[in-house]
Amino acid sequence: MVPTEEAIAKAQQELEELSAPFGGCVDDWSLERP
Repeated sequence: MVPTEEAIAKAQQELEELSAPFGGCVDDWSLERP
């Protein structure tokens, strides 16, 4: 199943919420992924 833009945006938002207590480490990791 190909993720839609809406699903991707939701996943990114969840990552941001999860990374908040870690100073954005999760965001930095996700940006390194293709």
